[in-house]
Amino acid sequence: ATLSSLGPVLKENYGDSSRMIRPCTINGQKKWCVYAADGKKRLGVHDSRDKALRQLAAIEASKKA
Repeated sequence: ATLSSLGPVLKENYGDSSRMIRPCTINGQKKWCVYAADGKKRLGVHDSRDKALRQLAAIEASKKA
């Protein structure tokens, strides 16, 4: 799936995904961190926002499976 096709799915399930994907610094390197909906638990660290969005899409797909 392309990111453009994932957009509506992410918006429907997460609303403003910017609350769950935030820039972060890990070992001095800029990364994108994915957090749980409550913002307390970090679920993943990615080199790009695109990869972080894909993780959110994978989480949603696993919920529906």
